[in-house]
Amino acid sequence: MNVDIEEVTSRDDPPAVAHELKVQNELNAQHRELRRQARGVLEAVKGRIGARNEEYLEQVFSKAREDYASGQFLIQRRGADRQLDLPLVATLTQLRHQLLAGTEQPTAADHMHADAAILAYRNLLRVQVWLGSTCLEVERELFGQAAHSSADAQAIGEMIEKIEQKLLPVLERCQRMLCRSLDRLETRCRAAPGTAVSIGVAGQVNVG
Repeated sequence: MNVDIEEVTSRDDPPAVAHELKVQNELNAQHRELRRQARGVLEAVKGRIGARNEEYLEQVFSKAREDYASGQFLIQRRGADRQLDLPLVATLTQLRHQLLAGTEQPTAADHMHADAAILAYRNLLRVQVWLGSTCLEVERELFGQAAHSSADAQAIGEMIEKIEQKLLPVLERCQRMLCRSLDRLETRCRAAPGTAVSIGVAGQVNVG
């Protein structure tokens, strides 16, 4: 006996059919938007290297969306990607996903704040490596067994000045950038949906 699965599903589980229809409509809408964007870009870059045709640009848009969602776009645009070690890449990618997971229905602005936070954190780690390496040189010169000449003392002074006037300020700027981006995301997470209404005194209603 042949059974039409779609007919059974439609008869026995209407919500499932409605959900499938909704998903299909969303996919169709996304495809139409990709085609619209591809046509616009093709008109802008027609004749240039890489601008093959509308179908190719649709693939480019689709892959760009996937790469951005996965975090690959951010990692590749960070610079010096060949010098990134795998644990660092994995850590930065997971942190980005966790930041966005804590925000309900993240907007494009939320994604960019998360990206800014990840970049600031990566820069903070890099500056900390510079700072640690310079401090190690100072400690080696100060607490080594060999006697120090006037030239050695001058070199130590220059390294300490580098720490105080260059590395520490850069480290602090990275921290401020990170905190600003995290604060924006935290504000979004704490924001209650809808309009907040509070009654101060009888006869007065404050709407925020």
